[in-house]
Amino acid sequence: MPQSTPSVVTIGELLWDMLPDGKKPGGAPANFVYHAACNGVAATAVTAVGNDDLGRELVSLLSDNGVNVSAEVNDYPTGITSVSLDANGVPEYDVVRGVAWDHIAFTDEVRGLVEQADAICYGSIAAREPQGTRDAIYAMIDAARADAVRFFDINIRSGFVDKEVISRFLDGATILKINDEELPVVARLFGIDMPDESISGQQEVMRELRDRFGLDVIILTAGAAYSIVMGHDETSILPTPKVEVADTVGAGDSFSGAFLAYLLRGYDLATAHRRAVEVSAFVCTCSGAWPAYSDALKEEQA
Repeated sequence: MPQSTPSVVTIGELLWDMLPDGKKPGGAPANFVYHAACNGVAATAVTAVGNDDLGRELVSLLSDNGVNVSAEVNDYPTGITSVSLDANGVPEYDVVRGVAWDHIAFTDEVRGLVEQADAICYGSIAAREPQGTRDAIYAMIDAARADAVRFFDINIRSGFVDKEVISRFLDGATILKINDEELPVVARLFGIDMPDESISGQQEVMRELRDRFGLDVIILTAGAAYSIVMGHDETSILPTPKVEVADTVGAGDSFSGAFLAYLLRGYDLATAHRRAVEVSAFVCTCSGAWPAYSDALKEEQA
């Protein structure tokens, strides 16, 4: 196990999820970093909020949950997302555009944080605008240490699928996280034949993406069915636990945050995968993406 606490820096959206039962803090990288912090690493969120009460409350909440927050206050409003849930608690998102996190600047302070980090995490949602945060993510990838883990959590939402951006993000990554709905979209984007949607067919595409972009690990989540974590020397496949679902908001992000935290702390791929599955299943039993961990989950982490 490492002697010092490993660190991760995320960049991207910090926002309010407007759920049927009220507003809850969220945003994919913010969810990720919340759960990374809950799983034993030093976590920093690079983001932007508006000069408003919504933004100040978000920063305070994330800070109170053990995350260092580097939040620029700019001239745009704090982000919000309208979230509706189907009968199974699966969310649909309407992500408002033209908000603070679309305009994150890569400042000298951010550069210093990135250069010291053991890992960085970024996603495609925050790159939806052609300038601003997209450029900051590019700069973050370039500034990361050569030995840093670079975790790309692709999120194809709101119709944003840009081959140039996704290629750049994949070229800069060492780990890719993707779900079973996104995999065929990305396969088509890069001209990769997907024989079928079976586990073996998915693994064939995963191997092609891993090898084409020089990834160390590729993760596929398949909702309530299973997840696959593929390295070069081992592959772990685990069923998704059957739980009473409140909603699945942030479940994939919690999976990613727990997995990376355990990997950074020196656990092997299979152990990190089991922890990720456990955490994401727990999150599905709660409302919102930042639930307080149960005592059992804390004891398991310790």
